[in-house]
Amino acid sequence: MIKRFFIFVAFLFLTGCNQSDEPLSGKTPYEHEKGEYEVSEEDIVLRGKGSVNRERLEEFIQHVKEGTQDEVRVIRYTEEGDPIIDDLTFDGSKITATHDTRWDHFGAPDITEQTCESIQLDENGDWVSFSLSGCH
Repeated sequence: MIKRFFIFVAFLFLTGCNQSDEPLSGKTPYEHEKGEYEVSEEDIVLRGKGSVNRERLEEFIQHVKEGTQDEVRVIRYTEEGDPIIDDLTFDGSKITATHDTRWDHFGAPDITEQTCESIQLDENGDWVSFSLSGCH
């Protein structure tokens, strides 16, 4: 009887050691569930010299100054390479900014929205970004 018990315990120990926390697909549960974000041709991607469609952001800012309705999607990346998405919509009088961090594997997944009065282009060497003001 004791011999069977030790064989059973050894079997449990050995099968437990062979378990892997990694899913069979080789992807983390987050990647499997969410997938990876695919940048579209219209997206504005801001990251130093590798910025894409920067002129579209400048056009959006000009439209805000002129009071012309417009909307853009801006993608910025975390240090780990995960996208942070900002959707900016101008209705002719105010900017609605939606900030989406759900694609950030290391941060808290969240969507926040705020209404702002103005936007400006921020440049520092090769790096380009934007800042919103008059937000509530």
